[in-house]
Amino acid sequence: PRQFEAYGLVQRLAGTGGDTKPGPARDYILREMRIRDEENPNAILASKTTALVKLRANIPPGLMKGEAIDVIVEKSVDCEATDLRNGVLAPTRLLDIVRLGDAVKQSDLKGMAGGPL
Repeated sequence: PRQFEAYGLVQRLAGTGGDTKPGPARDYILREMRIRDEENPNAILASKTTALVKLRANIPPGLMKGEAIDVIVEKSVDCEATDLRNGVLAPTRLLDIVRLGDAVKQSDLKGMAGGPL
């Protein structure tokens, strides 16, 4: 299996979300939010109803387009959130992501993740 990673947003949290520290993860998600034409992305990241998360997905060889996979969702170390329960993962592009010092490099689209946690 190949492992793909992404940063994403969990939304609709019950006041357990939190702001995200400046850095590569925040820069990455702000670029993703601009691609989706999100309004006021800095306010969204600062909201207590939103958390920046890191996703990991193992995609087995021979997986057919449209087949479901399990995705591991964990709070980013750069986010002040305390609990992700009952949140909803916004649609997130799965890519090969590598953090090189202060930069985040990525591949082409490998899949999509999203939905209730």
